[in-house]
Amino acid sequence: MGLVEFRSFEGSLHPCSNAILSANKYIRKMKGGSQSILVRVNDGRHYVVKLTDNPIGPNLLANEHMGSLVAKAVGLPVAEASGIMISDSFIDGHPDLWFELPTGVRRPNKGMHFGSLFVGQTSGADRPTEYISPSRVGAITNREAFLGMYLLDVWANHQDNRQAIFRRNS
Repeated sequence: MGLVEFRSFEGSLHPCSNAILSANKYIRKMKGGSQSILVRVNDGRHYVVKLTDNPIGPNLLANEHMGSLVAKAVGLPVAEASGIMISDSFIDGHPDLWFELPTGVRRPNKGMHFGSLFVGQTSGADRPTEYISPSRVGAITNREAFLGMYLLDVWANHQDNRQAIFRRNS
């Protein structure tokens, strides 16, 4: 695997691998209108993947990527984003990942899709949750980051009821 560097909009150099990440294990469908999926890829890590032809539309992927860049630029913690290749054979082998529409199911297209590195474990006690009860809000340890991300989402008019994940610190 060779490495190259590219200059970001911040003016600094970043290493970039020329290896293509591809899904090799389907875990489950995630909650939400975009019907994203959780997969393991060939680097051994897990990613939440939003497919390019999702029911919300293609702008969703641009919004996700730009939002993560802006959040990172202002110092907020964000999951690493990467392109994830999904093949025809992977899609055909996992019909559970197909889009569920009012008119039936629709097969996603193969190709490069938007992935965010999954935070935490895929199952068990360290599995993150997308909901925190009001009684647990006091247990948030990174309140500044939580508030910062909330304000960024309000500014971008991108807030809904699942804008954060919660995991227990051991």
